[in-house]
Amino acid sequence: TPSISAPGADLGFPPLVVPVPSDPSTWVEDPPTLPTFATHYEHPKTINTPAKLAQEWFDGINDGPPVRSLEIFYGPGQRNGWGQPPRCSWRAAATRGDKRKFEKAFSKRHKLYKFFETHKDDRAGAIARLDLLIKRRFPDDASPSTSHIVYLRDNAGSALDEPLGAALDDPAATEAGTGGAPPAGVVHG
Repeated sequence: TPSISAPGADLGFPPLVVPVPSDPSTWVEDPPTLPTFATHYEHPKTINTPAKLAQEWFDGINDGPPVRSLEIFYGPGQRNGWGQPPRCSWRAAATRGDKRKFEKAFSKRHKLYKFFETHKDDRAGAIARLDLLIKRRFPDDASPSTSHIVYLRDNAGSALDEPLGAALDDPAATEAGTGGAPPAGVVHG
């Protein structure tokens, strides 16, 4: 654990532990006030591929904290506004002072974060699923774009709920990626 030699450390006082944003093992659970890296976190505007979004969720980007760990340590499940003073989530407007701007931005990505969390044991498969959905929607667009992430966020729908093994490469599948099987009762022919 990283530490700084503080005055008095040689007198038997414990060393001052400094939380490292990119290393959740150095974070303190449920502190009275949240660390600055949590309250000032902003979603990077450079996220333009599912792989980068997964990296933001699991590992953090640009030496920033992993969003998954922020949720585990300082999310609504841990800090539900109770206590005196109220202990609010790292993304709550009361914590950030930004009138819900950040929480709205987070909620737009939440569906994709939840997809990665559901498939955390097969991160490569989850990324491949999202890449396939993008390729089906933007077949001629080879360069990554933030509009691809916006498309996934707004339109992927039920494709995110299907098992990773479901066939998405069937041309008969709908644009939203609901798989290759036609609806019940529909016969192709």
